[in-house]
Amino acid sequence: MNNHFKKYFSYRFWGFHLLVVFGAFFFLRFESANIYPYTNSSDILLNTFHEDDTVKHSLVDLQNKSQSLLLKYTLHKEIKEPFAGIYFHQAQKDSFFDFSSFNQIKIYIKSKKGKRIPFYLTLNESSFTTPNEVFSNLPLFCIINYTNEGWYVLDKNDFEIPSWWLRDYGLKKSEVFDIDYSRVNYLMLYSCQILAPEVEDEIEIKSIQFSNSNTSVYLSVFFILLLFNVVYFVLYRHKKTVVIPYVAQGITDTNLYKNNNAKIIVDLIAEHYALSDISVDWMYQKTKIAKREIASVFKTQFNTSFKEYLNLIRLTESKRLLKETSLSVSEIAYKVGYNNITHFNRVFKEKNGISPTEFREQ
Repeated sequence: MNNHFKKYFSYRFWGFHLLVVFGAFFFLRFESANIYPYTNSSDILLNTFHEDDTVKHSLVDLQNKSQSLLLKYTLHKEIKEPFAGIYFHQAQKDSFFDFSSFNQIKIYIKSKKGKRIPFYLTLNESSFTTPNEVFSNLPLFCIINYTNEGWYVLDKNDFEIPSWWLRDYGLKKSEVFDIDYSRVNYLMLYSCQILAPEVEDEIEIKSIQFSNSNTSVYLSVFFILLLFNVVYFVLYRHKKTVVIPYVAQGITDTNLYKNNNAKIIVDLIAEHYALSDISVDWMYQKTKIAKREIASVFKTQFNTSFKEYLNLIRLTESKRLLKETSLSVSEIAYKVGYNNITHFNRVFKEKNGISPTEFREQ
């Protein structure tokens, strides 16, 4: 790779890295929205819920502390599937939480005994929702697998439609699509699913917020740059440098070769590379060195083939002539051993990325 090309490629190499990194900033999303603690408490309605039975139902109590909400509940033992919980709802009629521009919900909780805590979103969907019928809202839930006090992140893609709701509406999951996340009317934290009835439990909520994860952007940038670097390494960095000794530049070094045959072969090419019919057969006739040995010299000495080596010598000399003489391109082509100007132009551009005329202009 010549110095001009290496410099050019170096600019392209680092320029591509910078382009990808700076381009990623356009896709990064840092905005968030607090549900609790409130920006304005008068905008949010907060309350508890339990089973519909007015006589027998789970006990639930909510304490609004200075910096957190404390949900206390005891599930009823005589109800088949008891539940209780807390919900958030916009105070203004026909007003919704807008979850459309976010991809996760972060919640900071501390649980006394509960380990599997469901978190629900319900959406006002025109296809399903009936005014004043809470259960006609489209529900989506995600399970918080509680271990210790702290932040829990619920990814939007992890939310599912509960099977009981699909069953009630006679639908399959594939039939509910294109969900409008800008119309979230309830956020609900439920009692633990595996807690036994008549066991008192407490869940303290310190924060709930809509936010965005940029993990997918970071991974995309990583894999794009990784792929680019692999291609760069394979195509350019991994190639061994091929030494091109030829008479015109007088750089033949007799100490360069591993055996006498190598020197004989290389010196012969350096002297006769301008012959258009030079070949392995021609070299065998001149040196009586076996054709297999000739091929081995190029493979072991230069990590290339006879044809590739010959082309590199011819092209190196042609570049010198383009820079240092006023000979025409066709004259130079014939002078270095190409008897077809079209073939010379094609090989030159393939190896250097530009035509002989463009090379001379640069």
